[in-house]
Amino acid sequence: MESTVEAHLAVLRRGFGMEVDKWRTLIDNMGVLAPVRDRLLSDLRVCARTELRRGEAVQPRCSRLGGFPELPTGAVWPRAVDGRCLWFLGQIDLADVGRRLGDSSGDSAKLPSEGLLSFFALPEPGDDDEYPAKVIWTPAGVEVGELAAPDDLVAFAAEWSASYGRQGLFGPVCVRFETELILPHAFDVVEAGTGYDDPTLVALLAFGEMTALRSGEARVLGWPDWGQDSVASPNERLLLQLRCSHPAVDPVGLCFGEGDFSFLIDEQALTESNWDAARVHYESG
Repeated sequence: MESTVEAHLAVLRRGFGMEVDKWRTLIDNMGVLAPVRDRLLSDLRVCARTELRRGEAVQPRCSRLGGFPELPTGAVWPRAVDGRCLWFLGQIDLADVGRRLGDSSGDSAKLPSEGLLSFFALPEPGDDDEYPAKVIWTPAGVEVGELAAPDDLVAFAAEWSASYGRQGLFGPVCVRFETELILPHAFDVVEAGTGYDDPTLVALLAFGEMTALRSGEARVLGWPDWGQDSVASPNERLLLQLRCSHPAVDPVGLCFGEGDFSFLIDEQALTESNWDAARVHYESG
């Protein structure tokens, strides 16, 4: 076990030496965690957390939350099976994420090294009780342009904006990324049946509070924040988690409702870049 953990940490140290040491010191200083230190360290995952750049001009092919998607010429706006327009939540510049994460995460190595990953979803389920979602990868060499929203979505957004005095669905926020290492949430650990004792679960709850997303923030890869129930199954990986407050009080102005959108994908599908296999888990605030 020790050799496996040390190999895992050796990979992480190539990009996150100080952060790995911080977690090791933090765990060592909490005596109750000594018996499970290796297990905790082996659960560390790398993620890219958004740093919001309010007021900064949105450049072509940049990472953004909200606004309009940049998709290949001739692309059509994604819709749910029942015909409803999906909301464009944001796009991620994978080259930027790759520069931040380097070769330090097994999951990041499974992402394409370049291109845009665009995320669409709705906060209301369809007749099958599933939340409609679409993840689109656009390779770096493909010509793209901002896709205009369909009339029915424009009308909806105008009504929404008038209700809350915000830009509605189409007000973009430019983002950059910060990287961090995080542990799974205590409730995910309990659900997975890993057998951690109560003091360890209390510590994981505290760690979860330290790294939890704030309103308007998003996370690429890593572990998802816990919601009202388990967000991801054991074989799923987090692609993107976005947290929003109610539009009337949201400091960012991203009018996506009140709650969390978590885009998840099976580990094998991620390896195969099978983006049609992605799903969204939505929980209202």
